[in-house]
Amino acid sequence: MASCCSTKRTGWVYCNRRVTEFYGREEEILRRGEKYETLLRGAVTLGLFPEAVGNEETWLEQALAYHREPEGSRDLPILNSRWLRISETKTASGATVGFLSDITEEKQR
Repeated sequence: MASCCSTKRTGWVYCNRRVTEFYGREEEILRRGEKYETLLRGAVTLGLFPEAVGNEETWLEQALAYHREPEGSRDLPILNSRWLRISETKTASGATVGFLSDITEEKQR
């Protein structure tokens, strides 16, 4: 399972290696200390989220809204016909912790 943690003040605090394996372009998008929105916009620009193509601002608004107030999980198609299930939660300190699972096989059934 992949995991990451971000805070409003410092941006990304931690992403484990599994997060970078999902996207394959970590040097271009996962920079320690970047704000979440900056990272997400970079990933959209690189075409890592097919649902966002041609609908970038609306897609970003929805993704950012979920990040601000996470509830439940989201199933998200990513590059190379793969799918992730993303679950985020807020900690007592206000950080956001996210868990990403590859659900490609489940979606292909």
